[in-house]
Amino acid sequence: MRGLLVTAGILPPRDENLALLTNWVARIVAELPPRHANLIRPFAEWHIIRDARRRSSRGRYTYAAHKGDCGNVLAAINFLNWLDTEHLSLSQLQQRHLDTWAIDRPALRSRSIPFLRWSTARRLCSPDLVIEHSAAQLPGHFQAEDEHRKSCCAASTTPRCPWRSASRLLSSASTPSP
Repeated sequence: MRGLLVTAGILPPRDENLALLTNWVARIVAELPPRHANLIRPFAEWHIIRDARRRSSRGRYTYAAHKGDCGNVLAAINFLNWLDTEHLSLSQLQQRHLDTWAIDRPALRSRSIPFLRWSTARRLCSPDLVIEHSAAQLPGHFQAEDEHRKSCCAASTTPRCPWRSASRLLSSASTPSP
């Protein structure tokens, strides 16, 4: 319906993804306990939504970006809930606590970085706290085939290396019969 009203010139155009984000943040913050809302509202409005507006003005705010921003806000809420269960406040947070949280929640690790940086910049927590991005999921070192065979044969508990049998089978299958 809004699309029709915009086309008719009755309503101004807007970035629907940005509107989704701002409406979603308003609903989520309204459901939070006051001690969390007092932290999440400024983080969401002045960090997440402000950056989303900047990207939107350049035409670069997509639905995927909206979902990512929602994930960052949810990670911040999850982090504050965890602090409550640990009977900690942001000002009491130490690196060992942060490390425990990051290790136990690898899916939220990178999503929590914006909130931690925001909190640190506002001196809500210690300035020396660091949470690193997780290491790349792809291997950084590839073994050569010969190296791989040697390591597999060395680890084999049977007297015959399974690679030898497999390579014989493959070579006989690939050799054309006379």
